[in-house]
Amino acid sequence: MAHSSITPTRAPPDVAESPQRNRPSLPVRVFQFPGNVVANLLKATEDDDRMAIRVLIDMLAWNIVVVVIAVVAFTQFG
Repeated sequence: MAHSSITPTRAPPDVAESPQRNRPSLPVRVFQFPGNVVANLLKATEDDDRMAIRVLIDMLAWNIVVVVIAVVAFTQFG
């Protein structure tokens, strides 16, 4: 059985991992803000738990925002 020596390739320095690269963009952070707040209040530490909480709370929060905007728009302009 032949053993091949494969060395992992590293990304060039401009593409290398950095704290800025792993940080989500501003719109993503704003969108996930309600879920992150609730996950922090519940002291959720596991990534899967935080993701589930964030998804549920974000959907609820942003649906409420959209419904309120729609109600205001339709009552003011409709």
